[in-house]
Amino acid sequence: MLLQLPQALLPTSFSKTTGGRCHHAAEDRKGVPNPTAHHHLFTLLRDSPRLETAKQVHANALKVPILPNDLSLATRILSIYGNSGCFGDAHDLFRCIPDPDIVSWNSIIKAFGINCAWLDALSLYSELGWSGSVRPNGLTFPAAIKACSKLMLLKSGTEIHCHVLRNGYLPDSFVGTSLISLYANCGRFVNACRVFDGMPQRETASWNAMIGGSVQNGFGEKGLVFYRQMKMEGCLPDPMTVVGVLNACSALGDVSFGMCIHAEMLKLGLGIDVFVGNSLLDMYSKCGCVDMAVNVFNQMDEQNVVTWTALISCYSQHGEGDSAIEMFREMLVENLLPNEFTLATLLQACAERRYLQLVMMVHAYTLRNGFSMDKFLLNSLIDSYSKCGAIGAAEKMLDRMNCRDVVSWTSVITGCIDHKLIERAFMWFFRMQNDLVMPNVVTLTSLIRGCSYLNAPNLCRSVHGFVMKTEMKSDPTVATSLINMYTKSGSVDVAYQVFDKLLERSIDSWGAMIVGYVQSGSIGRALEIFIQSHISEEYLSPETMATVVQGCCHEISLKRGQSIHCYLIKHRFLPCAVVENSLMDMYAKCKQVASACLIFDGMHSRDNISWNTMIECYARNDCLHEALWLLREMNQHDDIEIDAVTMLSALQACIRLGSLRYGEILHGFIIRSGIDSDIFVQNSLLDMYAKAGRINLAEQIFLEMPEKDLSSWNSMISAYGMHGDSRSALKIFAQLQDYGLTHPNDITFVSLLSAFGHSGNVMEGYQCFNSMLIDYGIEPSLDHYACVVDILARSGRLIEAEEFINKMPLEPGSAVWGALLGACRSSRDVVVAERAAKKLAILDPGNIAWKVQLANIYATAGKWSEAQRVRAAMKDSGMKKQTGWSCLEMGGRKYQFLVADTRHPESSRIYEMLDGLTAQMKYANLGDSSFIFEQGGEEEIVIA
Repeated sequence: MLLQLPQALLPTSFSKTTGGRCHHAAEDRKGVPNPTAHHHLFTLLRDSPRLETAKQVHANALKVPILPNDLSLATRILSIYGNSGCFGDAHDLFRCIPDPDIVSWNSIIKAFGINCAWLDALSLYSELGWSGSVRPNGLTFPAAIKACSKLMLLKSGTEIHCHVLRNGYLPDSFVGTSLISLYANCGRFVNACRVFDGMPQRETASWNAMIGGSVQNGFGEKGLVFYRQMKMEGCLPDPMTVVGVLNACSALGDVSFGMCIHAEMLKLGLGIDVFVGNSLLDMYSKCGCVDMAVNVFNQMDEQNVVTWTALISCYSQHGEGDSAIEMFREMLVENLLPNEFTLATLLQACAERRYLQLVMMVHAYTLRNGFSMDKFLLNSLIDSYSKCGAIGAAEKMLDRMNCRDVVSWTSVITGCIDHKLIERAFMWFFRMQNDLVMPNVVTLTSLIRGCSYLNAPNLCRSVHGFVMKTEMKSDPTVATSLINMYTKSGSVDVAYQVFDKLLERSIDSWGAMIVGYVQSGSIGRALEIFIQSHISEEYLSPETMATVVQGCCHEISLKRGQSIHCYLIKHRFLPCAVVENSLMDMYAKCKQVASACLIFDGMHSRDNISWNTMIECYARNDCLHEALWLLREMNQHDDIEIDAVTMLSALQACIRLGSLRYGEILHGFIIRSGIDSDIFVQNSLLDMYAKAGRINLAEQIFLEMPEKDLSSWNSMISAYGMHGDSRSALKIFAQLQDYGLTHPNDITFVSLLSAFGHSGNVMEGYQCFNSMLIDYGIEPSLDHYACVVDILARSGRLIEAEEFINKMPLEPGSAVWGALLGACRSSRDVVVAERAAKKLAILDPGNIAWKVQLANIYATAGKWSEAQRVRAAMKDSGMKKQTGWSCLEMGGRKYQFLVADTRHPESSRIYEMLDGLTAQMKYANLGDSSFIFEQGGEEEIVIA
């Protein structure tokens, strides 16, 4: 059997009949012609083993002549040529030697290996075997094995392994270590372990090969095990050992073990040289310990371009792009020139910060300083331009590239997708296909993500069909992207079909399916998938579990949420800010404020979302003072930044409190914090001032807004409406139409119709209602019909309002009949009120408000027995009317009071003033005191 090499064949056995040298070479060894010249020239090479000296000695030796018959001198010159990179001269000299011995063969094979001419080295090894006159030794096999390892020629390496066994060289640790490296490099780690286990003596290099091979083949834990065994056997580590173990720690993310190795290295006095320091820096970087990486960098006595590049990469990978750019500037100050990898890392930092100008400067720097624009650097430039939004520049670079690969095409395609240029992305994808470049996983996931942005079912199916024709159809990442694509386009059933056909489901695919069902409102199906994942012993990510919790918020299902909370505790998902924030939100929406507080108080670390969620929880559940108190506490934490979301919740608390003073304080804080430019905050401030009665300040905010969205216009119309200023509301509505950037929606017309109701403009209200469908194509909803009923009823046109209800194309709801019932009070129309009450008794039997209104209408009409009957029925059913209260804020102080309240020290003066106002209202016919009545000695308040 012959050894299969690309250019040479190697016999399976070597001749054992000779002693390794021909007779003539032996004679030359014994009696060298002109020994004086030999001694002089050999001494020159020994004292000055440089290329120039070797060439001079070579020339003089040819003149004497000593060469080529002086084998030892020729071999020495050959070795120097090889070590200096002149392996061509070394090969020419070797061919002139009449009978080279094994030392000469080893020297020339090593020379080719040093210069990475691995195939030539194997050819020489093959020639050595065919010669039959020289037998390989323990230095020959490692050189040939290393060549096989570099060329990934596993079969050739295995045959050389057989030659080693036949020639009895396996106990040699040098040979064994070479075999370990071969098998580890070719992915046959089990074979490497067998060679290692069969070695009678293991040196540090052998252990290093096993540790490095473990990491290379994805067995980082085994690498650490080998390191512990090495120490137990008393073998001292060297810098290569440290590098291998640190690489294992990097792969595993085990910073604790890495820090132990760092300490042990210092204890052994190994120091932090460039090689070890770079590995330490890389380990700390990959484990997320940026500060430790910086400390290692500062402690290194010598720093090369790899060191600087590693630290720049560390900053860039952890979102500190500005620090990475600053490190590059310092590198230039130190007069250390960057290489292509440094520039690629710098470009990554610039792209992360979206610094387009810096990307262009780096591009110019590469051209000006003569960097070879290889594929790696060009792809980095294309990627940076794409991420910075300069799609045109990226496209030009791609067009001009001669060596476009899948990374080049994918960078432009992904950039187009990121900036919502979907059609251009597909255009480049089609050109990529014409260039006969096959897409990779990143290409396909980007295209699938692009389909998610479009409501194009046919395109989704086409891309899915293309994926099914590729080898990546079973890739978990691609499958997860397909699931996300279908769920976002509303085809959850198709997404489940993709999920159901997966042979191997990843955590991401489980999570994508659950999130899809939650977002589509199918909470039950989401929980079913969650239970299936638990049965399959797939523990989902914290982000997915947070989505499951949010699903329970949507259904307001407290019991389910509590069950999932127990699951999270049992499976140690807590503490985790993402999950805890979702739990707080779920309890807030289920009105379990105490439970939300317990989670908030027990959190190990709180982020902005934690504080915002808790403040919103208080504001949502009428704990308004607690919300503002928590905002004050949040402001005392320097590491937490109050943002627009925080202010929105706090302003809602002020609105519900009716506190103008607190609102003005928050407004001042918003201006000082620079949040006043946020349009949502501006809309909330406008709403707060309007509801606090300061319509002038609401107008000022509205006029000073640089940009207005539809909510801004709706809020201003609503503000005028609640103040009964329908003319100003109509004026704002007209300005909205002239604005042109946005169009009125259904909420706009609810606000406008409410304004007409407060001002009593029946005809204008009718016209506005009719124009909704005719002029704006907006189908009226129950809220709009309720507003029209309110407009008619407030104007005393109850019969017309009732007829309007009966002619409605929609089934009237409780809001519509409630509006009619509320207006019957001022008209004292008991007949219409009773008809409306009958409808409300069917539509909303558990609501106490309309029953109180009916009782008040009976009382206003003098029908006390009917009023008493309604109140008795309410009492018998366990219903209790909420006590009415009012609140005034004067001089920074707040006054809250009930009906007939006498707790204020100046209550007598207050009632004198109230009696005077009531008398004036009666005289001007502006009010009716019968709305407040006494029955059985208990004063009641009318609930409008």
